[in-house]
Amino acid sequence: MHLFEQSLRFIRDLVPHDDASGQPCAVTVVENLIRRLGLPETLRELGLPEGQAETIAGDVMTDPQTFWNPRRVIRSDLVELLENAW
Repeated sequence: MHLFEQSLRFIRDLVPHDDASGQPCAVTVVENLIRRLGLPETLRELGLPEGQAETIAGDVMTDPQTFWNPRRVIRSDLVELLENAW
């Protein structure tokens, strides 16, 4: 099998058609890609100890790059996001 054919099969398996329009759902595509590559899906699987959300959120809030985020970063939202990702 040629590399092109292998690539097409790999991509076809990643792109299910999730909605009525028959268009692939971007979230599903990314989730499938993460699983196929064997990447960690949670912060726990990444090796981050539990209970670090407040510390990480504090670091993010003081990082100068946070200023350039297109949406205002709210610390409590960030803590919740990190806790849900653990």
